[in-house]
Amino acid sequence: MKSHKKDYEQLQRLRHDLRNGQLTLLSLLNEDPHKAKTYLLSLTSAIQEEETCYTKNSTINFLLNQKLQVVKQEVAVDIYCFVLENLGIAPELIAVILGNLLDNSIAASLRLLNQNERFLSLDLRYYQKTLFLAIENAFDEKEIQTRAHRKQEGWGLKNIDHLIKGHQGSVTRVVKDGRFKTEVILPLSDF
Repeated sequence: MKSHKKDYEQLQRLRHDLRNGQLTLLSLLNEDPHKAKTYLLSLTSAIQEEETCYTKNSTINFLLNQKLQVVKQEVAVDIYCFVLENLGIAPELIAVILGNLLDNSIAASLRLLNQNERFLSLDLRYYQKTLFLAIENAFDEKEIQTRAHRKQEGWGLKNIDHLIKGHQGSVTRVVKDGRFKTEVILPLSDF
């Protein structure tokens, strides 16, 4: 269990370091596209080889594979994806929303001491130019008090809310019986 937590923490650190890598890549693209390609190939060598096909949307599939690869032995995962290959949405927008939601759900599940209680459920659907996302996970309800400071200090949920509301979407969060559920409705007609 400790090794999986360590792997997940390492994944979080890598995600933060990617920002600097992106700046380096932009610089190299301006300087020498061949150097940029070499640099990008060196970065992708660290990506997990094993891949599950959750959906044909490459951004969503990549996120799910990279986030869940580390914890699939520690958390029961149930994924349902019915989305188009091309949603007509900026990949970075879906990456921030889905990536942050997955990070929060995985972290909350891993904090449960009893591995049998850990689960994460994701339902992602596209219907009539709207993306529907529901993510639910087990968590310790005591965290409502012990982690209350995260509401003010945490950036993940604030970023999600800002992006969704900025695109005329809605987000709902429900806490009930040791479960935390986030539902997102995001109209895609403006993309």
